[in-house]
Amino acid sequence: MNLAKPILFSFIVATLISITINFFFFKKPFSLEMMHSLIFFTCLAILSGLLYRQKTRPKTFITIVMYITIGRFLLASIAFFAYTSAFAFHENSLIAHFMTSYFVFTFFEIFFLLKIASFNSSTK
Repeated sequence: MNLAKPILFSFIVATLISITINFFFFKKPFSLEMMHSLIFFTCLAILSGLLYRQKTRPKTFITIVMYITIGRFLLASIAFFAYTSAFAFHENSLIAHFMTSYFVFTFFEIFFLLKIASFNSSTK
């Protein structure tokens, strides 16, 4: 299962949506918040993808998925609150880009997990 395709596609879609948000709401093509959220979620997606590729039993795989999902949400929450406390004047832009990246990467992660599950069930 190729890990690069869903992460690259998530990055491209999140970037295009973030550029659109910047252009229409903040009147600029790029922002520091956009770059920080994209880098953060790309790193999380790579780490999650590497953990998902472990050969495990189905029950263990479900446990790994649950822990990764909870861990990603906690890390994202901590990063969001740390960023807003350090740079409180950019809150609206950060919320828009952070939530966009979170949902786009989560959507494509679910798509990737469905492919892994169907691949694992077809090899048995």
